[in-house]
Amino acid sequence: MARDLPTSIRRISDFLCCSLSEDVIHKIAKHCSFESMKANTMSNFSLVPKEYMDSDKSPFLRKGVTGDWKNHFSSEQLVRFTSVINKELEEENFSLPWSLD
Repeated sequence: MARDLPTSIRRISDFLCCSLSEDVIHKIAKHCSFESMKANTMSNFSLVPKEYMDSDKSPFLRKGVTGDWKNHFSSEQLVRFTSVINKELEEENFSLPWSLD
C-alpha cells in the first residue's frame, strides 16, 4: 500500500466487486494518504484524552516511513519478533512483502 496506494485501492475494490472510477480511486488515495490521515483528528487519535494517550509524547501516527522500525528495534527484539512471526505463519502459503533483515 505504501508503494502504490491507488493500485491497492483497485485490488480491494475488485475483491469487493465494486467498480470505482479513476477519479474516485484518486480521491480515496488522497484521503488515505499518510499526510491526510495524520492531519485528520478522526484518524490520528488526537481526540483521545491525554490520560489514555498523550499524543504530545508519542503521536499515534509518527513519520509514515516504511521500515523505520529498524531504527527502534534492538537486535534481540528483532530476533524475538522474527521468531514469533515465523511461528505464527509457518503453515501459511505466502511470503511477506517486506524484509525482516
